[in-house]
Amino acid sequence: MTDVRILGWLLLLTLLPLLAGCLAPGVGEDPAIRKVAVVSLTVSNWRGIGINGMFGTASSEQIVQAGTAELLRISEEELSKRWQVVPTQNFNAAPAFRNLEAAASYRVLTPLVVGAPLPVFAPTIKDLLKGNIDAEKARALCTVLGVDAVVIIFSDWTTKTGSMFPTIKAVTKNVVTIWDAKGNKRFAERRDMVGKKAIGSHRLYELSEETLGEWISTYQASFAALMPPIR
Repeated sequence: MTDVRILGWLLLLTLLPLLAGCLAPGVGEDPAIRKVAVVSLTVSNWRGIGINGMFGTASSEQIVQAGTAELLRISEEELSKRWQVVPTQNFNAAPAFRNLEAAASYRVLTPLVVGAPLPVFAPTIKDLLKGNIDAEKARALCTVLGVDAVVIIFSDWTTKTGSMFPTIKAVTKNVVTIWDAKGNKRFAERRDMVGKKAIGSHRLYELSEETLGEWISTYQASFAALMPPIR
């Protein structure tokens, strides 16, 4: 019986390379995906960040709003290491693109590109958190922009207080999905990241232009880590 099992394992090991060759390639390995575009990048303000966790003042929202432009720059730069990227500034004002926007009731912050906020395409909050859009809309976006796939990014900003020492650090919870021109979700990953530097302690911290960099740096590290390998 032992000999039979050994022979079975040897046969399986022999077949594994052949089986692997039959699997569909990952999004980072698919030669059909050469050109992509970021069509949506949203930052949530639901969990509350700001002075003493009170997010929503005009100044704090303006600071985060300004930071979304840097998130978009980071994202397009990282994506360009793998694919040709069509910049959002090339299409955000185009009616054919903006007409595909979803009629969303939720509120998020998005980058301003050529004077207009980057649209959202998820019909509900649940869809937004998972990077879900209609397959038909994904196909339409790819057709309108002339790309092989579109990228949707969601970033939730919050904080974390240490258990032993009550220092507070920035946290971003990031979700990236990639939809191809056939309307298939080819990639969906989430990566949470905690900042390295303390931005406050004992439940007291402040969202400012100085501390904003901690949320941006955690986003950058997270985005780079969850991207598919470079071919």
